[in-house]
Amino acid sequence: MIVKMLGPPKSKSMSNFNKIAIISGEGKLPQLIFKEVEMSGAEACFFYPHKITAKIPKNSPFVFFNPLDIEGLFLELSKRNIFDVVFAGKITRSINNYALPDDRNNIFSSNLKPVLQETDDKVLRKIGVLFENHGFNIRGVLELLPASLASGGILTIKEPSLDDKNDIIKAVGYQKILSKSDIGQSVIVANGLCLGLETLPGTDAMLDFVKGFKNKGQLDIMSGGVLYKGIKSNQDTRFDVPVIGLTTIEKVKKANLEGIALQKDTVVIIEKDKVIKLANKLDIFITAV
Repeated sequence: MIVKMLGPPKSKSMSNFNKIAIISGEGKLPQLIFKEVEMSGAEACFFYPHKITAKIPKNSPFVFFNPLDIEGLFLELSKRNIFDVVFAGKITRSINNYALPDDRNNIFSSNLKPVLQETDDKVLRKIGVLFENHGFNIRGVLELLPASLASGGILTIKEPSLDDKNDIIKAVGYQKILSKSDIGQSVIVANGLCLGLETLPGTDAMLDFVKGFKNKGQLDIMSGGVLYKGIKSNQDTRFDVPVIGLTTIEKVKKANLEGIALQKDTVVIIEKDKVIKLANKLDIFITAV
């Protein structure tokens, strides 16, 4: 089944769209985008999958949809004359809680289900092709939230030491190797040694692991350390962007790391002012490289 809909001409400027759908997952990123879009004078509507934990601002427009019913989602968007969409927040691959449409030739079964075992990037790119083929314009989070990015230089009172800078250089190298396999966006390095690699459970789980690992160690290599986060090689940032927030700062402190290095202009800092304030309070540096 093909649902043909043609949207307005594509543009990368927020001022060139009047309405946008935020295809939303868990976390604070969808709300941050909603606020930014409203401030620009455009309209935004949340689209949340059924059975997800949704934190919707009061009096904000929203729609719940079945993520397996792609045709239904496209129709809901077109009924509202929305042809610009942005993907934000964490959505798992689990499909057990959702019902497939009656039509056996539905878009999910014929296009998405066969690639669910592929890497995140391949699955997300396939979703992007489906949206674009049906007349939708996909906006990127980085495009919509320029003020929330780590744009370069040191953001905090504390600055990285020479040892920290050496760890950052090592971390950047490790992350480039890791990202080629489309595995994770973050690594932790201390004294030149890699203590943690981000995998499917995410950055928070990696920080928890390093905290426990360091607490068991008696060697000098366990002291200090840096969290580095950046995009993966060839990552399509329209669908997936690295993010840090207040929880990241708290877990970095608990893991006894010295600070955080972020790839310049590619990492969103949720509640940026609050994050920097907390980092200063906990004596943690944040730098963009």
